[in-house]
Amino acid sequence: MKLIIAEKPKMAKAIARAIGASPDPKVRGAYEGGDYRIVSCEGHILEQLSPQGYDERYKRWRIEDLPIHPEQWKLKLIENKGRYLTMIRNGMKNSDVVVSAADPDAEGQLLVDEVLHHLNWKGVTLRVLINDLNPKPILKALDNLEDNNSDKFQGLYRRALSRSRGDWLLGMNLTRFYTVMGREFGLDQVLSAGRVQSAVLGMVVRRDLEIENFKPHDYYAINGRFGHEKGAFTAKWNPVEGQSGLDDSGRLIDPDIAQGLTEIAPEAAEIVEHEVKRQQQNAPKPFSMSDLQKEASRKFGMTMAQVLEIAQALYDKHELITYPRSDTGYLPEGHHEEGPVVLAAIRNNLGSQAVYCDNADPSIKSQAFNDAKVKAHHGIIPTAKNSQQAILALNAQEKRIYEMICRRYAAQFFPPAEFNATRLLAKTLETQQLFKATGKQWLAQGWRVTLDTKAADEDAESEEESEATGELPPMQKGDALTLEEVVSQCKQTNPPKHFTDGSLLDAMTSIHRFVEDPKIRAMLKEGDGIGTEATRANILEKLVKHGLIVREKKLIKSTMAGQAHYHLMPQAMTTPDMAGLFESRTRQIEDGETTLESFLESVDGFIREQLSLKEDWGRRARELGLEPPKKTPGPPCRHCESELTKVKSKLTKKFLMLCKACNSLFEHDSGLPGFCVKGPLKEQDMAAKQARRQERMKDAPPCPECQAPILRFKSTKTQKHFWRCTGCESFYTDLAGKLGPAFVVRGEKVEPKADGPPCPECESNMSRQITKKKKPFFLCRECDTMCWSDEGELGKVFKRRGEMVNTASKTKTSD
Repeated sequence: MKLIIAEKPKMAKAIARAIGASPDPKVRGAYEGGDYRIVSCEGHILEQLSPQGYDERYKRWRIEDLPIHPEQWKLKLIENKGRYLTMIRNGMKNSDVVVSAADPDAEGQLLVDEVLHHLNWKGVTLRVLINDLNPKPILKALDNLEDNNSDKFQGLYRRALSRSRGDWLLGMNLTRFYTVMGREFGLDQVLSAGRVQSAVLGMVVRRDLEIENFKPHDYYAINGRFGHEKGAFTAKWNPVEGQSGLDDSGRLIDPDIAQGLTEIAPEAAEIVEHEVKRQQQNAPKPFSMSDLQKEASRKFGMTMAQVLEIAQALYDKHELITYPRSDTGYLPEGHHEEGPVVLAAIRNNLGSQAVYCDNADPSIKSQAFNDAKVKAHHGIIPTAKNSQQAILALNAQEKRIYEMICRRYAAQFFPPAEFNATRLLAKTLETQQLFKATGKQWLAQGWRVTLDTKAADEDAESEEESEATGELPPMQKGDALTLEEVVSQCKQTNPPKHFTDGSLLDAMTSIHRFVEDPKIRAMLKEGDGIGTEATRANILEKLVKHGLIVREKKLIKSTMAGQAHYHLMPQAMTTPDMAGLFESRTRQIEDGETTLESFLESVDGFIREQLSLKEDWGRRARELGLEPPKKTPGPPCRHCESELTKVKSKLTKKFLMLCKACNSLFEHDSGLPGFCVKGPLKEQDMAAKQARRQERMKDAPPCPECQAPILRFKSTKTQKHFWRCTGCESFYTDLAGKLGPAFVVRGEKVEPKADGPPCPECESNMSRQITKKKKPFFLCRECDTMCWSDEGELGKVFKRRGEMVNTASKTKTSD
């Protein structure tokens, strides 16, 4: 029998449907049919062991233990994923061939191969490449099985494995090093480090510093108003080659030249260049996860993590969209035939909000349908689930994201939008000044009818903000013009904008723009930037969690700790270069040009270099104004008056006070030594404690159960008082300092006894209770009626049979 191991449960289900396999009634998520048994992982089910998993001493972060490099690399089961490993292990027992149905990329190859290695599988392993979950492509793929142990696939495995282990070494070692050093200089945050997150922190800090150090200057925007026999239009002044008075960006900064230009009108002019091009605007492809995150950030101010969570819910919980963690917008060509069904589902689910579907043409096949461009996953699109009930179950944010995905998908079945793009250059006859104008005239809206009104308005606004001036009068080269007026507007340069989730994500996916080294730039440009669709949101949230960056509404800014961390890390860590070097070396490992061991040795070398710069790190920290925090001396020991140190008990997790001189241990009492739990004063403190207890017991009331003295205590967890019997282990509630109903009797938990007056609604006995503001009231547990206590007697009813009583409206009625 062949055992197919899919990367995810949905893929296993799709394979089972394609080959006609039935669910195993005894094993959830497993299928059998013909010569196949189908099981799955759930993404990664194994993860790298933490340092303390190799050695308990690594629980404590100490520089002297660095660098940490496992002699034998180990994996551990991810919490709550044990059933998948068990399902795969049991499936192997009756199989002679395993077929890996992981995603056709390096990470997918690692995901299943590491499970096979972990379970010590020695049998035949084949590989199937599936990137379309429709039955026909799956059956075709199963007819073309390949050897999983070929260099083609093992190269991908080596590439992903080297990246995983390299990231572990870099992150575990340098995070500990920087964090321990930071604490010595008063930085209490976890100063996390890694090839991606450090580069992201670097981008944010550099942008913040650029804004902080920005010095604005004035410049002049010059526009001319021209008259033509067919109408008037506005054109932008175009400086000639060699024009004086311009800044590095070509903006006019000389006020005298600006003033002179305003004085040339009126003047005769002519059109020296005129061009009209009929152009088409194709529909944008369906969303990838990064595109969806950018658009949702721009339109709704959502964070990357929020969009990922919402999309995951639309996929897993509501089953309204396809797999969301996709890195492409292209679709398999076989999906085109499903268009009519999916469009009908959109129309039914969204009703009047999807009237654009009525004009969609399922015979149109956009450029997004392209098998050659589909990677491990295809673009995010709606499923054919036709259910208005499912839409009613969505919250507002989920519905917004679903609508975005539907509009983008429906656009694939509309023709391109068409417009005339006009460009002209006007020249004044006397002063020989040049002015240029561009215009756009929409001829056919095409796919743009799928845009919502707000999106269409924003699109129009963006065109107005560019050089396009809307529609221009019909003109041609050589036409006579009159320059009627020249207007000079003094403006001021603006600093770059702080990052938002959308713009930071854009920077991460096009990280090559921030790299100077041409080889590294080309390497990163060829890939998908830094991070993946699944990890980018988590990387950003980790930086927020560690206090290195902060969100201020939609803006992302670095904190003081983040800026200090940036300045104290080497430049190689805070730029994308490290990510580029990792990518370069891991591809060499894939191609067999170098070894995993050689790569990890180079990572170790970089780590050791950083550890050797400990003194330099401290020097640079002082240059930044960081100083080791002044140590406040601890309180004196009650026995020998030596300084006490605050420690935490491993057993109770409570703080204690330790004297290293006489080895005494005291309870921590608001920063001072309290009861001695170990040492020469223990017996003395115990005797004093017993004496105080005996004194309290003299006036203590008797326990209703056994008549032993009962004492009042305060819970350290809830800060509420309660009564405890010293004889029979019974516990009672506290009612404003008085004994209340029992909730534990002789060690057994019980419902508090209803010892109050009869309920005015059902006549059951009510229980005495007290509010957080210490106001007593009565509760009927039978009918959920509540009354205030009036000096121990029944007062006004404020809740009747579960419904709050509106006393104000009652009073009005009685009046």
